[in-house]
Amino acid sequence: MPLRAPRLTDQPAVEQLRQDFHALHQDVFAINDPDAHIEMVSWRARVSCRLREDSTPSAPVFATAEGCPSRTAHFADVGFVEAAVHHFESMTAGAQVPGPAIIESPVTSIVVDPGAIAERRATGSLVVRP
Repeated sequence: MPLRAPRLTDQPAVEQLRQDFHALHQDVFAINDPDAHIEMVSWRARVSCRLREDSTPSAPVFATAEGCPSRTAHFADVGFVEAAVHHFESMTAGAQVPGPAIIESPVTSIVVDPGAIAERRATGSLVVRP
């Protein structure tokens, strides 16, 4: 349900949202409780912004001796080390990545501790063995 106003800036706008919610609940479920409080548990947002012309990556990326990009990362047991950076999408089924490493995807980054091994499965999942 889109908001009537672009922002909830005051109590009347919040009250309008509450009334709209109860009206929509009546339309969808044929029941409502207009005196009940509502709780928002999920929001959807669309965000856009312009990048500066001189923008640089926030975490510097370097090349390891093997030619793989790397970043300096801190691990509790070993301190600061160079961690190889791999792109999840470019890993083939059966590909193994020894730690320390960082595996990046558009939705998350997976940190592979030193001594651990990450393996891309044929199903598309990633398994990390400590």
